[in-house]
Amino acid sequence: MIEISRKTVSTIRQNITFSLAVVVFLVATALLGWMPLTTGLILNEGSALVIIANGVRLLKPKFKKGAR
Repeated sequence: MIEISRKTVSTIRQNITFSLAVVVFLVATALLGWMPLTTGLILNEGSALVIIANGVRLLKPKFKKGAR
């Protein structure tokens, strides 16, 4: 259980970091006028799919040899 919880916390941190990085990038490029709204929206939704896929990895935990 401890190993699963550590992997969960690690995945949550990865997802939050990636999400904040994408948002900062999108806001910066939008404020500078380098990216149209539709492109930003598509990139935001694409990053959400990446975050969801990263979280789905937790559904099938890999157990060490000898564990159930």
